[in-house]
Amino acid sequence: MIRSKQGTTDSRKGKRGGIRVHLQRLTMVVSNLLLRHDAVFWLVGRLNSRIRILKNVFVAYPATQEYADTYSYRWVQQRCRWYPWLVGIYRQNGTLGLITVISSSDNDFFHPADPNHNRQHLEALIQRTERIRQLLNAEQMSFAGILPGVLKARGIRTDGRELEVTVEAVIRAEAKLRAEIGYPEDTPLILLGGKGFIGRRLAERLADRETCVVDILPGRRINHETWPLHLQRKSAILINLTKKAVISDYMRLFWKELVLLNEVYPEPNADEITFLSGIGVKVYHIVGVKGRALPRFPFAYSGGVPCCAAWNVSDTEVLLRRLN
Repeated sequence: MIRSKQGTTDSRKGKRGGIRVHLQRLTMVVSNLLLRHDAVFWLVGRLNSRIRILKNVFVAYPATQEYADTYSYRWVQQRCRWYPWLVGIYRQNGTLGLITVISSSDNDFFHPADPNHNRQHLEALIQRTERIRQLLNAEQMSFAGILPGVLKARGIRTDGRELEVTVEAVIRAEAKLRAEIGYPEDTPLILLGGKGFIGRRLAERLADRETCVVDILPGRRINHETWPLHLQRKSAILINLTKKAVISDYMRLFWKELVLLNEVYPEPNADEITFLSGIGVKVYHIVGVKGRALPRFPFAYSGGVPCCAAWNVSDTEVLLRRLN
């Protein structure tokens, strides 16, 4: 059988990708065997107390199983559901942050019928992360996805420092998007999920703009009452602030003059992007802020530092990626 040159190239890329993933997983296992100990954290913290280079301890979690498999073997995922494991390090504005991961998901953090869903596990996660922060003499800790909002809503953690950083990044990203696509400063905005943890604060900051807040109803039903029908066929920017997959319920209401700016973790999937491309909607994703991570954050977050992991964004660049 004759194999085409393209087929050979794709095969080689697949093999290289597979090798890279295995090396990344092995590195995670070995580094945690050697370094995930209080004594090591304390030694690093002694050094950091003098040079003040390590600023943040960031706790990420996988948006999908594919994300989880990028970082770790399945047996490791069983061990780190609620206990942060070391993954890597990142640099932003000349200062370092430590990347850790847990393998829990949105469903583990939030259940609409049980306000105390996994509360003990969440409290233990906070305590362990705070312990690592103290040992390292780092200034702060931060959490990915819906965790900051869940923790604050339950009174487990009250500061929620990710809120202001993310809101500032979204405002800068929207301005950067308008400049790129040539939309005027008074372009109407639609905040999908505008009454959530990030959405409420963003709406306050955008009070001087024409802003339509679309609240998300339970059970993933379309909220026709707050959907801005008056903007149909007009230029507008929709900022997606909801949970994953909610965008699929609303995208059939979109029109070609509407531009989607996604802040949600993870980014829209291939089927959603294909559908939106078919009706002429441009799709942009907020990668995060300018910085370097080792290893790189996966998929659409590659090449930057997620907003929730960043510190002050007033003097750093916000990164956008067009997805279609």
